[in-house]
Amino acid sequence: MSAPYDPARRAAIDTLIGALLGGATSGSDIWAKLDVVQVYAAGNRADALLNWKGDGFAAATGGGDPRFVADRGFWTDGLDDWIDTGFAPAAGVQFQQAGGSVGAFLRKSDRSQMQPVGTHASNAVSLTMRNASGISAVRVNGVSLVAAGPAVASGYGLVAGDRAGTALTGYRNGEPFGSASGATQARSTATIGIGKQGGANYAEGQCCLFFAGAALTAAEHADLYAAFAAYLTAIGVAEIVPATRTLPLMAGIALPDGSAPPTAGRGMGLTGLMRRPDGRWYVANGIAGRTDLWFSRMSADFATIEAEFRASTFGLGADYQGSIQGMALDTSDQTMWAILKLAGAGGATTYLLHFDLGTETMIGQPVPIAASDTGIAYDPAVDALWITRDGGSSAGSLLLYGKDGVPRSGAVATPGGTDQCFHVATPSGALMAGDLLVTAGANGADGTVTVYNRLDYGGMIARRIDTLVAAQQIEGVVLDGGTYYVGNDGSTHPGARNRNEVLTYAA
Repeated sequence: MSAPYDPARRAAIDTLIGALLGGATSGSDIWAKLDVVQVYAAGNRADALLNWKGDGFAAATGGGDPRFVADRGFWTDGLDDWIDTGFAPAAGVQFQQAGGSVGAFLRKSDRSQMQPVGTHASNAVSLTMRNASGISAVRVNGVSLVAAGPAVASGYGLVAGDRAGTALTGYRNGEPFGSASGATQARSTATIGIGKQGGANYAEGQCCLFFAGAALTAAEHADLYAAFAAYLTAIGVAEIVPATRTLPLMAGIALPDGSAPPTAGRGMGLTGLMRRPDGRWYVANGIAGRTDLWFSRMSADFATIEAEFRASTFGLGADYQGSIQGMALDTSDQTMWAILKLAGAGGATTYLLHFDLGTETMIGQPVPIAASDTGIAYDPAVDALWITRDGGSSAGSLLLYGKDGVPRSGAVATPGGTDQCFHVATPSGALMAGDLLVTAGANGADGTVTVYNRLDYGGMIARRIDTLVAAQQIEGVVLDGGTYYVGNDGSTHPGARNRNEVLTYAA
């Protein structure tokens, strides 16, 4: 190792290897049965890529730019990042066709849409701690797949697959969760990847360690998990569990009708909010159907409509009539980004729009993006745009886009009913710089703001969930001066409040 580690770290490493040399339960020399022990939760990137078993099977960056977090591991973005373990099953010494085990310790709590670990160019080996159905799944040297057991509440921990002849067993945190029987297949010559499996299947998440070797007994798997878990705990690795709060409503600010309210007397269309640098507001005026009206500029107290902006205002025809949804201030140049939905010749196209705030004119041309994209926030740390994608009642997602409208990351899972997002640039109340707020919720139920941050995970991960009492038709959020300003579209959605207004909460 390149780094001079302190006595505590050296002791943790020594304890881990000692535990594998003589398992507490099995009494076995598990260390001798392993080809690969790669501990990505290391002090620096170079040490993280080492194989503790020797010079062979060193890991390397397979593609993209996996983010290394010291003493935690590698985070892959789900778009093009992956770690090549350098271990091909066909090259295994202890790992054989009819007898082999492979596993990884993952720090991702949420479901993985793709297998986060496996042979990168085939399906010969794959590991998923918590798949789209919420259960663990493994495949080792065959077509048989173990995807069994009750749904797990979290994907955090060690998942392993063990092949012993025709028997395949899956282990989760040292305990078997299911088994299957099937003929073995020749060992794959493709190396095993972290964050990429089976061709172009990329997965978002953070991996702390990887191992591969001979088939192990149930007692040996239990010992292996205990040794790995003790080491990770010793260096500070822990699951990130979001805290929860319930915030009472402070006030409801009724919006005027404007020129095209959904229902007269119940406020203008409300599908997004943005506060201008001068304290005034833009309110997105989307309603059902394809309308010319896009958004309004309003006074700081929301009492006065100062100007209305339409597709025709910017010289655009009927194909660009639709509903403005998310709106975001770009602090790098004081411009505004927005998302236009229900547009295009068939009314099913979504566009990314860019505006100059000084002249209130459009910059460039509308750029098509994914049809289900809804909310938007500017992140100055990466000079890029976070965009929320609505998955309906099932999980939504969060992606990073470049300003050219091209995704720069894969999807991070978000709650069902995901709608809009907001980036926190200045600490305020319980929020810290770098937090990303994502709104969600079913109409008629109190909505939520999930607070995401990179923390020590590498990518965005939920750190808190705020439930907003009475925000039952939530349409966007802005944090300003320690207060959540929440767009509530009560005029056109079921819920406790029957008009369009801006709700406030102490954040």
